Amino acid sequence: MIEAEALKYPDEYFTTRHYGDDPARAQMYAQERARVQACVPAGAVFDYGCGIGDFLAGFDPALYTRHGMDISPFATAHARARGLYAIDYTEDLPYADGAFDAVILRGTFQHIYSPFHTLRECARIVKPGGYLIFLATPNTRSLCYFLFGELPAFDPPRNWFQVSDRTLETIIQNLNFEVMETLYPYWGTPYARPIRDAWRFAGRVCGRRAPFAFPGNMMEVYGRKR
Repeated sequence: MIEAEALKYPDEYFTTRHYGDDPARAQMYAQERARVQACVPAGAVFDYGCGIGDFLAGFDPALYTRHGMDISPFATAHARARGLYAIDYTEDLPYADGAFDAVILRGTFQHIYSPFHTLRECARIVKPGGYLIFLATPNTRSLCYFLFGELPAFDPPRNWFQVSDRTLETIIQNLNFEVMETLYPYWGTPYARPIRDAWRFAGRVCGRRAPFAFPGNMMEVYGRKR
């Protein structure tokens, strides 16, 4: 099964999605990292689905031990070349219980074909008082999903498990985490263009298609281990 999943992420998937030269993406990463750092000012962090390390590399190596994993050996090789501790995919994570101050899944959860096993493993390696953090996760309880049955962040060939904010909060609580905060980043993000987005929303209601950001489409959930 994992071999079939890996084929969905050829080398070109990462070379065409390298965001190092995208100012909007860099700004979004900085906003997200600032929120993570407010919870975990220093320590060991693990990025599940780290890609080539664009997000993880932004954590100050003087403050953080930066670990990641990805399904693509091409991606992990590039991440390691950037000074990150990146491992190839394995279902059972090769870390001791409580090894990390934070485990982060950024834009990853909907693409995991064994989501509950993965979350149990991610929860296991978070230390008591540490954080399990979901960033850039599509929210199926949003108005756009309710009306249109889709969200711009979905990637249909690679989707497995699409969740709402309430579903994800329940899962986190059942993993023995306290939900500290759920956010819906839009206002103040580099992707928010309220007038354009309102017009494109209206156009989508009328059957016209154009990509747009919208309040509630994306969520962040922060859980702290009890």
